[in-house]
Amino acid sequence: MAPSDPPPKPGSIRKRVDKIAPPIDAPASASATDWSLLREASGKGPKASASREAVAKRYWGAVFAFVRATGQTPERAADLAQGFFADVLIGRALLASADAKRGRFRSLLRQAVVNYVRDRVRYDKSTKRTPKVGTVSTRDGASLDGLAASRTAAAEHVFDAHWAAQVVRVAGERAERRCRRDGREMAWIAFQQRTLRPQLFGDAPVPYADLVATLGLESIGQAAHLAIVGRRVFVEELLEEVRATLGPEENVADELRELIAAVEHPR
Repeated sequence: MAPSDPPPKPGSIRKRVDKIAPPIDAPASASATDWSLLREASGKGPKASASREAVAKRYWGAVFAFVRATGQTPERAADLAQGFFADVLIGRALLASADAKRGRFRSLLRQAVVNYVRDRVRYDKSTKRTPKVGTVSTRDGASLDGLAASRTAAAEHVFDAHWAAQVVRVAGERAERRCRRDGREMAWIAFQQRTLRPQLFGDAPVPYADLVATLGLESIGQAAHLAIVGRRVFVEELLEEVRATLGPEENVADELRELIAAVEHPR
């Protein structure tokens, strides 16, 4: 354990910890906005194709969630999301315009999705009004309704919530790795079971007394201290992750407030 942590009871700490939370062997997730990856994806080098695929996988969830929130069926949303990545993210060189100096890639990507879906909806609407053959359908759901401002705003909120979830997930993975690397595995477990999982997944917080028994600690006070240590590591990694998604002139606290609001106040 690190010097600031209370000493554990004698015994096999590693065996107890790995039984509760097995080590992660996969590499840590990249940042929600990895600027070097975006640059590679926008180029024509040997890594461009793989980088574009990695970008598509990373942002698929937020883009698909946005499209679904506009009222599209799952099938239609998948079609629009695929079209966005093919036509805009790659076809129109959106990646090439991504620059850390210009600010948040989140805002750039979100606005691009808004514009793309709106244009596609308008195109579909005009096409269905003047079909080449057959009659006009009057029951086409969102594709004939257009994107009302209120619906678009709600969809943008959903996009931000998914983005925030990605940021938190990556920060959590990095915090866990850091705790394991620094010999603070039990601090991570205490924080995860007392705070993180209850906040993210609605789990009941594990009582301190149970943590004392499970981790072989001396007291409830020691368990509480470990949870505080784990929380501090997580907050540091979260701030660093948020900072990595911003341009040099943007405020970390403002971005963090926006992401927290997106998660805490679903629409």
